[in-house]
Amino acid sequence: MTTSSAGPDGGVGVRDLLSSLDALRGLSTVMIDAGDEDEILRLALGAVPSLGHGCRVEGIWLDGRWRVVESPRGRVGHPPGLEGPPEVPGDGGGGMLSSAGHGWLYAFPVTSRGGAEGCLVVASPEAPPEHEQALLRALAHQTGVAISQSRLFRREREMHSRIADEQATLRRVASMVSRAAPPEEVFAAVAGEAGRLLDADFAVMSRYAPDGSATVVGAWAKLGTQHPFPTGSRIEGGGTSVHALVHRTGRPSRVEDYPDDQIVGSVARQWAIGSVVGVPIHIGGHLWGAIGVATRDKGPLPASTEGWLSGFTELVATAIANAQAQVELRGFAEEQAALRRVATLVARSAAPEDVFDAVAAEIGRLLDVDFTVLSRYEDGGSAVVVGGWNKVDDRPTPIGA
Repeated sequence: MTTSSAGPDGGVGVRDLLSSLDALRGLSTVMIDAGDEDEILRLALGAVPSLGHGCRVEGIWLDGRWRVVESPRGRVGHPPGLEGPPEVPGDGGGGMLSSAGHGWLYAFPVTSRGGAEGCLVVASPEAPPEHEQALLRALAHQTGVAISQSRLFRREREMHSRIADEQATLRRVASMVSRAAPPEEVFAAVAGEAGRLLDADFAVMSRYAPDGSATVVGAWAKLGTQHPFPTGSRIEGGGTSVHALVHRTGRPSRVEDYPDDQIVGSVARQWAIGSVVGVPIHIGGHLWGAIGVATRDKGPLPASTEGWLSGFTELVATAIANAQAQVELRGFAEEQAALRRVATLVARSAAPEDVFDAVAAEIGRLLDVDFTVLSRYEDGGSAVVVGGWNKVDDRPTPIGA
């Protein structure tokens, strides 16, 4: 890149100025193509001495901090004599800075709408000509544009990657649902997939009781098996916990802090839980439970968390409906088998006491109870046991008791 110089009459050489402008346009293209922020800043740092005679970059203030940049021209970091953010007078168009040891120190804005915010601090033994300052101002502006575009592209890539991850996650859960995996397996998988997808530290899936309390049916923790609410644990209702808010409102809820007098708040502080988000699970139009994620000692979960979590609820509802249908179908099949076994005994003219014991045993096993008694009423309202069964040793209860 060529530095513009004075012509025979002391003015700026037109050819040199055009050469600098062409070089600046070329550099702008290179910056846009670079993509990486550090590379963009290195390009800007290297171009300053060519655009301003005797000029060098003293510091780059960007997004509230001094950036450290390594380049072939050296290392740029926190400039000596400037403690905090550069105090630039005027309306954001840049300006002179006051610092001992510098002949001329100027802050050129590195700003683009919706992107980078900061300035390029340039030093020189003496003030460069106006046209060189204009070139440096244009360089700083283009640096901001390139950084903003780089960040926009990065956000788009992250969004596309996130969408791809979500689709893969939902496909894995859907595959489990389609092959009729046990509900507890689906619940644990949903908690794990939600936690990993949202980069959370904990994830939990729970089912509500009529009183508003909840039982954890699936849990996941980033660091292994330790979890504040493991599977099977009970979460009390009421208060301002996410579970309580979801139960009260039937809508997604978020909590960033818990009062000191809450039991859940005590657990949150013990586990250093910061941000928590939960969304409801509805089955057949009724509130069934909730899915929630939490982070430790981090900032708030992204605003999109509620939307991402809600994507799991339809699959969870399908898994629960499938599981309930399987239980009902299995119960019906077992009931029919029990009736056939008793009917076979009757058809073989088995002894009445054998039939009565068989009936008691089949009822006990079908209803999953501990004892079953079959009795016959006598005159006067008393009853005589004619058959029985107990779960402990799977044997009949003594008859006649």
